Amino acid sequence: MTVLLVLFLFKVSGLTGQITEDSAKLADQAYSKFYSSEMLTVSPDHKFGIVTDRNEYDIDRAFIVNLQSKKTQPIEAAFSYRFFGGDIMVAQLQGKTIIRHLKNGLYREIKGNFIYIPFQKVGKFILYDKQQRKAWLYNVDLQVVSSFKEIEQLSMFKDQPVIVFATKNKIFKMDLRSLQTSDWEISEKVLWLQSSKKEIVSISNLRGAFFLNRYSVKGSRQSEKIVLPEDFYIDSLSLSTAEIKNDRYLLLPVRKKERQRTKTRGQILYTNQNSIYRIPMMQVAIYDLDRQIWKRSPQSEDVFSQQFFADDKGTVISYDPSVDKVDSLGNPRYQLTIERDFGGKRVRIDNPYIRRINFHYDTPTGRMIYFKDRRWWIENTNDGKVDQIAFEAPSYFVSDYNSGLSDDPSGSVYPTNHYAKYLINDAYDFFLVDLVKLNVKRLTFGRESNVSYTISRDPSFFRGSTNWDMERNPEINLDHKILFKMFNNKNYNSGIAEFNLKTSKLSELFSIDDDVKNIFVADGSVVYTSKSYGKPLSVYSLKNKRSELIYSSKGIDNGNLGYLKKEMIQYEVGGKVHNAALLYPVNYSSQKKYPLIFDVYENKSKDALRFLIPDLYENQGFNAMHYVYSGYFVLLPDLAYEPEHIGRSISHSVEKLVGILNKNEAIDIKKMAVTGSSFGGYETTFLMTQDKWFVTGFAGVSLVDLPRYAMEFYRDFKLPNYFRVEKQQNRMVKNLFDNYQGYLDNSPIYHLKNMSKPILMWLGKDDGNVSPDQSRSFFLGLKRLGKKGILMEYDKEKHTLMKRENQFDVNVKGWQWMDHFLKDNRPADWITPLLE
Repeated sequence: MTVLLVLFLFKVSGLTGQITEDSAKLADQAYSKFYSSEMLTVSPDHKFGIVTDRNEYDIDRAFIVNLQSKKTQPIEAAFSYRFFGGDIMVAQLQGKTIIRHLKNGLYREIKGNFIYIPFQKVGKFILYDKQQRKAWLYNVDLQVVSSFKEIEQLSMFKDQPVIVFATKNKIFKMDLRSLQTSDWEISEKVLWLQSSKKEIVSISNLRGAFFLNRYSVKGSRQSEKIVLPEDFYIDSLSLSTAEIKNDRYLLLPVRKKERQRTKTRGQILYTNQNSIYRIPMMQVAIYDLDRQIWKRSPQSEDVFSQQFFADDKGTVISYDPSVDKVDSLGNPRYQLTIERDFGGKRVRIDNPYIRRINFHYDTPTGRMIYFKDRRWWIENTNDGKVDQIAFEAPSYFVSDYNSGLSDDPSGSVYPTNHYAKYLINDAYDFFLVDLVKLNVKRLTFGRESNVSYTISRDPSFFRGSTNWDMERNPEINLDHKILFKMFNNKNYNSGIAEFNLKTSKLSELFSIDDDVKNIFVADGSVVYTSKSYGKPLSVYSLKNKRSELIYSSKGIDNGNLGYLKKEMIQYEVGGKVHNAALLYPVNYSSQKKYPLIFDVYENKSKDALRFLIPDLYENQGFNAMHYVYSGYFVLLPDLAYEPEHIGRSISHSVEKLVGILNKNEAIDIKKMAVTGSSFGGYETTFLMTQDKWFVTGFAGVSLVDLPRYAMEFYRDFKLPNYFRVEKQQNRMVKNLFDNYQGYLDNSPIYHLKNMSKPILMWLGKDDGNVSPDQSRSFFLGLKRLGKKGILMEYDKEKHTLMKRENQFDVNVKGWQWMDHFLKDNRPADWITPLLE
């Protein structure tokens, strides 16, 4: 079914003057042909890539793309694809794993739910079925070279071709290179084990006591009872997080014993205590296997403390989140301490934040780089000296996220292979910072031309290695050219550039009217993907500064997408330029007039960087492409958000945008609507109460009453909402009691008297994010004032609709609503009672 046929169907349905159940089914059938494609992974030698096509219907397929010959081969759809070397692909499906040798055509299909464990250096990999307690060891010829049964525990040593596993009565160690096996008889159940270079270490439980067992390469065994500080015990449910670091230090999860509580008839809450942290949290205890002593023991006050490793050398960061007495949902400040060498003296540090984007620790110099009070700082943790990084314009490094109220940086910190040197970026450019000399060198100059430079991370890069490690950016090799993604913030073009630190030269490799997505780099070879509005996935290879198309998706079966036009609009509010993406009706004619819908939420213009496809199953009720294919303009605006005056600033934004849109003769300025859900529902209801631009609105899970919302609990996380109102999307800055009138002014419900146009609303009855009573109160206000509105409540649904039948229902009803109020077609039967 082609797009032209889709349009024909809509035309036919329009002749009846009503969107009926039959016309919705026809649209649904047509939309089932659209799909979105992704390049999930690329083989290490860049010979092959995996592309998937998926949609909300029954399209779920995959292809192997030969990146050299450009040929494709269909393969089974799976939830995970991995390459073992350059020629073997492992696809994991529910209930089975499929292995393909792409060079000689060998094929294996193994039933079971497996964990895939590769050992690239020795040309072997393991498939481990934890439920069946079985494992198979394969070689590069897809032959099973060994199998193991009745496995109680299985582990491997980092970067070494060795596995250890325990059965009911033995522990085994296998060298995967030689396939030689050692074993030890055991009589107790093994709860955890891991191998180091020197020995195997296991933990067992005998009559309620935990024992540490050590098996040497010479065959001896040593056991000792694990003795912790009196107030602590091993958290057996979390033993999977135990690990050996640096071939020496055993990390164990422990908790403080709870005192006997006095039973009460109800929960007691205290204003001077954090309401979340009531049960002791998991702590890390560190045992030195060489010296056989506790290197780090939890202290008596470590009830709710949390720890993580800032590096690979045993630097522990600790903090106690329970000291946040107001239960913050923002970016709370804590008193952090640092311990070196797996548990030395705890030293207080100046950085108060635990968000990974806010800081990075440099082990060789003992310097902490961190963002605080809207500035980047460096603290020498050896002597406590703090210096501000001398950026020429520090304000550029403040994130626009929530208007900077969360004290987050606009960029990130990247370690390099040069001593004490780090890359730090703002929203546009990169700077090289020397932590010791405290000097700064600017590398790119994108801000002046409205171009942002970012380092595109390989999708396969994993930033953290264990449960206790903080996430870190990859190390950048300054001896090689640095590959940057370029993004033009005005026209949304993108490209790739490279920077040579030795010559300080930045070279643009290419720029396209599309959005570069993933960049895969291997030994000088570059493969990248792109897609954006109206442009399905394309895969390119980049050689000698020239891009060669390898693969392109159609985005639709048996048809074409039609003519899809997008226009980028810039407008100014409060001295700042904002973007909006105007999506034209498919195959539009400049001789006709079309209605327009504002689709509102934060940063909506960035949706134009995606390849959008139509369907009637959007979980918040509005699919922009459905309306594009149904003869509507859709505007995706970035609205202005002035702290303490959100309502006023979004209204000014719409006023400016309407002035620009009015110059487009194809837009029927008298037939405009606004829609949004969640914070977009807040924006929709507020704009509707201004009673100025829109003939109707469609709002989902809306927040309408800021004073009430601020003093409610965020049920999904059992936290109060006031920090969401003060520091997050509503940006009220001050608390309710210091700005009561401001809260009223920015609440849609207190402007209901001004509203004269009808609105359609929906909610999920079990919403734990925004209370359903927010939308209900707006509806009751409409009812009390005798205004027009319909509220749809969905049983057993939360903040987004998850049941397919409910998704279809809210999408179709929203379409019928817009069709009547924007196109003057006959109302659907369920709308008619409102009009009587």
